[in-house]
Amino acid sequence: MSRRLYRSRADRILGGVCGGLGAHFDADPVIFRLLFILMTVMGGSGILIYLVMLVVIPREPGPREAAAVPSPGEPVPALAEGDAPAEEPAPPGKPNRGLGAGIILIAVGALFLASNLGLFWWWQWKVFWPVVLIAVGLWLLIRRNGKE
Repeated sequence: MSRRLYRSRADRILGGVCGGLGAHFDADPVIFRLLFILMTVMGGSGILIYLVMLVVIPREPGPREAAAVPSPGEPVPALAEGDAPAEEPAPPGKPNRGLGAGIILIAVGALFLASNLGLFWWWQWKVFWPVVLIAVGLWLLIRRNGKE
């Protein structure tokens, strides 16, 4: 059974798109935020893609909506009139959640600084960003396939 992609209600800054992508791919949402920022800075496509995903991806069902739609094969519990469904406790947070994003930001900043100082005269940014996006996409696919 595959998981559906939803916009996150809990981990959101604007519309929950990056939080939903992070939850779906079991990755840090900061990575997706950085990718959208880089795509916006490099050509402006990040804003367009984010807006399309904001419209297309449904919002994560809340406790009331999730309780109203049972999983296939699951019996529907009867609630007395006026009773609200019990909320499940929130999953524990990841203590080192921003560590990877911090390392990525430092590395990219160091590359920009070295390039501006002329240390990488042979470096071609027009090749670097597509390679980074392909590598991140492959990493996410391999990580996802390993968990199924």
